[in-house]
Amino acid sequence: MRKIRMNYLLIVLTILIQSCNEQEKKVDALKTENDYTLLMYGLPDMERQNSRNIIAEKWAIKFKSVAGCVVSKELVDSVKTINDRVNKNIEKKYGKNWNAQFEKEIGEEYEKEKQITAILDKVDFIRKRDDQMDKEGNGLVYYMTPIENSTTDYKVSVEGWDTINDKDVWVSYYRMTANYKTKEYKLLEDKIEKIE
Repeated sequence: MRKIRMNYLLIVLTILIQSCNEQEKKVDALKTENDYTLLMYGLPDMERQNSRNIIAEKWAIKFKSVAGCVVSKELVDSVKTINDRVNKNIEKKYGKNWNAQFEKEIGEEYEKEKQITAILDKVDFIRKRDDQMDKEGNGLVYYMTPIENSTTDYKVSVEGWDTINDKDVWVSYYRMTANYKTKEYKLLEDKIEKIE
């Protein structure tokens, strides 16, 4: 759905602008002996963020944002020093070319998520919700996680902005499951839930 994509882009741009305005956080020397936490700064790849998070959890690698777009030379140097040490830990566990395999798995995950998005974009009640939200200048976002012990089934939370008690809050409109192979989905719950 073109409207969902446009609204999604507006949400992404808002997040990116906030991320660019983020102040640098002091980068303390992390204990890196057995650490798998890579430090990040700058604009995240919002389109593939969900996919990266899923693969990072599978690999037990973490990413920590320490600044937005504007960074000092000192911060860049500190991040490089720490990430070099962390990268050595990751190489010991996964091999020298770990990053190529990691990125390949993110790409594969992203392709599965695109298939689920295509399925859900056609669901009548989601389309109606999106049309309603479009009038308010908002859109829907799908957060997906693979269901344990399944290679094709995902849990999906359909989320966006809503007003509760005169406050704008991020909510989940629908909780669902979807299978990218069979193209089937199942609505589990449609009660609006505030995301904390």
